Amino acid sequence: MSKIPYSKTVLTYTDQLLQLKNRGLKVENETKALHLLENISYYRLSGYWYPLLADKLTHTFKPDASFETAFKIYCF
Repeated sequence: MSKIPYSKTVLTYTDQLLQLKNRGLKVENETKALHLLENISYYRLSGYWYPLLADKLTHTFKPDASFETAFKIYCF
């Protein structure tokens, strides 16, 4: 069985947060956001910020989307 090469690079938690901000997600409390990324994980939270995306192909967020809103959806 041959392995398929993985082309994505590993991102640090800080880089993950920067990527989210570059895609338009508002982050008011960066310390809390980093803590949540470290303890819950980017991929676990990504399902909860999916409704906040304006474009699902480019992964850009709606103008009013915030990390806090995504976390509230996760908590619900």
